[in-house]
Amino acid sequence: MSTEKQTDLIHRALNRTSRGELTSYSIQPNTNFEFYIKISRPDNISIGKWNCTEVKAIDENGKTISNSVIITSLIPDPKDQH
Repeated sequence: MSTEKQTDLIHRALNRTSRGELTSYSIQPNTNFEFYIKISRPDNISIGKWNCTEVKAIDENGKTISNSVIITSLIPDPKDQH
């Protein structure tokens, strides 16, 4: 995907109740942690653009310790809607 077709969106990690924002969180081995990613666009963002966001767990040394999930988002151009 060409970078000219990409745009920056706003990403926020929210706790399980979607009320509190997370900046970091520690979990014990072999446990689960449920959270949400809220993706929104600034008011002045270009339309017809894409954003790809990678979500993964990292340890305190920056080493990836989980599978990653890629979230692909499109800001559609209303005139292209059928």
